[in-house]
Amino acid sequence: MRATINGFEMAFGDEGQGLAVVLIHGYPLQRAIWAPQVEASKTRFRVITPDLRGFGESEVTAGPYTMEMLAADVHALLQQRGVRSAVIGGHSMGGYVALAFARQFPEMLRGLILVNTRAGADSPAGKANRQAAAAVARQQGALAVADDMLPKLLAPATFQQQPQLVAHVHRLMAAAPVEALANAQLGMATRGASQDVLEGLFLPVLVITGADDKLIPPAESEAMARTVPGARLVVLEDAGHLASLEAPAAFNTALWEFLTVQVA
Repeated sequence: MRATINGFEMAFGDEGQGLAVVLIHGYPLQRAIWAPQVEASKTRFRVITPDLRGFGESEVTAGPYTMEMLAADVHALLQQRGVRSAVIGGHSMGGYVALAFARQFPEMLRGLILVNTRAGADSPAGKANRQAAAAVARQQGALAVADDMLPKLLAPATFQQQPQLVAHVHRLMAAAPVEALANAQLGMATRGASQDVLEGLFLPVLVITGADDKLIPPAESEAMARTVPGARLVVLEDAGHLASLEAPAAFNTALWEFLTVQVA
């Protein structure tokens, strides 16, 4: 499905009925990473999965893509689809977008799901690394980005036991437009800290991570969960930075329990 919002064409999925659950993909991926969740959850909930601007089937626009801009895109999509309130979930960069959404549009928030992400801002070295990564994307292309990121995204068990998934993730990253890769990195470099957003939340929060996440260690997820009274933390064994794909059954169980017990 497609919608014209905020001056560009956004692709998205919208399946099922009931409580609206928005799942926002990370970098350098697309909404396809949520396929196991959509397939398993669409009979219980309304699952909306946007392709962030520039990624998947969405139109590439000028950058940088700040987290506030991407959150405003998601908000505009929900308004166009007639959604008044939703649980907002995000993976990695999508988690940054979800936190920006919570800051900008708290009246629409029913709950928050933070997957393999962090609330802190980048260090000066981290910002410099993102600027360098943007330059690499423009100079060497998406395939170079995919080759570099793949070993960091998945757990050792995934490489050993799920070779088809490894190849699938590589294809998704290699398909990303170069300008989107650069624009997203530059946008992430500008984001501020979001711990204050978590401290001000009085609604259900679920934090999920993989025990073998190399990019954002589980300690970051533990710190976020401690910030919100009553937040639930789930650490999935034998999963890395792509927990929703690497351990979909366990991920879905945690998701359903959260949505049916804590939110509904």
